[in-house]
This record gives sequence, C-alpha cells and structure tokens, in this order.
Amino acid sequence: MLARTNSPSSRWMDSFPNIGKATLVAPPMEAPSLNLESILASGIKEFAGNHIWNAFRQRSRIQKNLNAGVMEEAFWHEISQLLDTLGADPILLVNDATEGQALHQLRYDAQKYLPKLKMEWDDSFEPMAPYICTIEGVDVFSAGLNPGHSWLFSAQYLKLVQYPRIKDSESCLDLTFDPGENMKGTLHARFLQHLEWSDAPVFELKTPVLSHEETTEID
Repeated sequence: MLARTNSPSSRWMDSFPNIGKATLVAPPMEAPSLNLESILASGIKEFAGNHIWNAFRQRSRIQKNLNAGVMEEAFWHEISQLLDTLGADPILLVNDATEGQALHQLRYDAQKYLPKLKMEWDDSFEPMAPYICTIEGVDVFSAGLNPGHSWLFSAQYLKLVQYPRIKDSESCLDLTFDPGENMKGTLHARFLQHLEWSDAPVFELKTPVLSHEETTEID
C-alpha cells in the first residue's frame, strides 16, 4: 500500500559559484566550458538524491537485536523470516567500513565463510554504486551507517519521486543568476521535490560489531 500525505512538496535550492555571466546569455559572449552543462546536471542530480536519502533516514524504523552478524549464516536465516513483510526486492544496507569491507572480500572466498548460502554478484550496477553482493536474494549495499547496524527494507519502499512545476513557471527547475564581481556570479537552481513512500516496514538490525581482526582476516 502507498502511504500518502497532504504535506506540500519540499523546496530546495542548489548553488554553483564562480559561473561566468558571459556563458549564460544568448548568444553567449564567450565560449562556455566544455563540461559546464554536465557539471550542473550532475550537481543538481546529486543534490536531489541527497535529499531523498536524508528523507529516508528520517523515516521510522523497527529496531531488532540479532545475536549473529552478517558474516554468520545464522544472521541470514534470522532475517529470512522478515522478508515476507517487506515486499519485493529486499535490500540490506550495511556499514561501509566494517561489515561492508568484510562482505566485499567474499567475492574471493565465499565458500569458506558462508558455504551454505546462495551468493551472487550482479554486474549490471554502475561501477560507482555501493553494491556489494546478493545473498539469498537480498541485495547488499554499503552506506554510512554505524558499525553493527544494518537496515533491511524493500527496493519498492520509495514509491514515487515527483518534481512538480514551479509556480508561475512551465518548468520544474528554476535557474537564476546572482551577479558578483569580474563578470562572474552564482547560479541558483531551485526545484520542488515530492516523495511518496510505501507503508511496508523498515528494519534496523543491531548485531555484534566486527572486530578489526574479523574485518581484515580475509585479506
């Protein structure tokens, strides 16, 4: 089911300093940087994505304490009992510096540590994506979580992302230039962002923290 709210869309502004005014007029008074458009597009995309991540972090989570960690088969047997409550495409987020580092090494010797579990590696993810592996059908990613904490949820938990048209504009993105000195200034990008979430649960799992020796012993 979809959890809908009547709250207004969030309004955000990203700023890009030291932009030459001459490159923004039509026709341009000087040749624009070859990668200016890609820098702006990439920056706005990252900015918008960060706000989605921050909104997700603020959502409520169900706390569960587990006796086993991600490098133990018992952990995966325990969370298998939670998967039916999540919906399709389960995801596990783990700490990038401890559990994440240990799980990355399973690509070289999975049978030694988790021999009874089905392990896969999906090469369709972008090279820079924080994807680690897939264990028993659960896609595992790393994130900036606290050691010993992992989040279990469905990839379908975020149901909808919308960027409504800005009032008195035909566009969902409003660009304005704030001139400064030496014909340079700051370009501001404003947009509205509307998110809709599933009412499925998100579990925050607390497990024993891997020691430094456990994290590095596979290397």
